[in-house]
Amino acid sequence: MTITTTSELARLNWRDTIDQAFRGSEVVIERHGKPTVVVVSYDHWQQMRRLWLDLLDQRSAEIKAGDYLTQEEFEAELAEGAPA
Repeated sequence: MTITTTSELARLNWRDTIDQAFRGSEVVIERHGKPTVVVVSYDHWQQMRRLWLDLLDQRSAEIKAGDYLTQEEFEAELAEGAPA
């Protein structure tokens, strides 16, 4: 579940904000009406970080193996309407 709040309310209710994140919610904090930061539990952050690092490792391996498109190839496929 995603909860959105203002920076002022998050500051005034910081413990509640932390508790909501700990219980599994993503708390989006807005400043001047624009999303600025997200508060998530440490476990959720660790999971996202592992996924991100795994993806980076996978992409690095693909690049080292030569499995990638050049900018020119990508643009040509886009121009042809083929999936990239």
